Amino acid sequence: MHPEQVVEQVRETLSKDVPRELAYEAARRTWQEWIRNRAADLKDADLRILFGHFEFQGVRYASTAPPEVVPNDFTFTPDMIPDAVDLVVFGHIHMHQTVGGKIVYAGAPERIDWGERLDPKGFLAIRPEGGWSFVELPARPMDKVEAVVGMGDNVTEKVLAAIPVQVSGHLVRIEVTLPDELRNRLDEKRLADRLRDAFHYEVKFVSASRPRVVTEEFTLDPGRLLTDYVDKVLADHPKREAIKVEARRVLKEALS
Repeated sequence: MHPEQVVEQVRETLSKDVPRELAYEAARRTWQEWIRNRAADLKDADLRILFGHFEFQGVRYASTAPPEVVPNDFTFTPDMIPDAVDLVVFGHIHMHQTVGGKIVYAGAPERIDWGERLDPKGFLAIRPEGGWSFVELPARPMDKVEAVVGMGDNVTEKVLAAIPVQVSGHLVRIEVTLPDELRNRLDEKRLADRLRDAFHYEVKFVSASRPRVVTEEFTLDPGRLLTDYVDKVLADHPKREAIKVEARRVLKEALS
């Protein structure tokens, strides 16, 4: 049962709205009891593995980001996993990692956004005795190219000179820092010709005249897209953080 279903059951049983965190506590107790009972049912099994698609307390979303705690978001906690469970294998988080010893995320087999640019990708090989190993796969290369252009520089030549020689099949992100008045000096046709063999490329202009990013970062992750949208549209709203929490909840319900 999805945690959101438990939330709705709690509200229906009590015939009133309850704080989401209290409902999530009920969901955690429900899951804890189910896992414990199921592990007991399988007491004669050689190996007991719990598979799931949830966020575990203390996970990291990418090697470039610290561990995140999202207020009012459902997470599994260590006390929900009994000793009888030998291994926990979860999905949902794109970064391969271990949490608390026997909890492991396989991670996504391919890179999704630029925060994962340096993360290894692969799958888990689980052995009959309960051991496991991470088998790395060749993930699509992601090249981050930076070019700083001054008033006396040729914008196109500067950008082309910064691009690596080998870009065939790569995702390429070019970040160009330059004065605002030079933005239209980039020869997009020459750039497209240079990157014709790339899997995908994008250009991000950063103003050297004022601290402002004039295009958006590329990502395919719906949660990050939603967060970025709220930050942009409701930047000065006093309840922006609360709106983001509720928006993430609605998104999770829609995608579940």
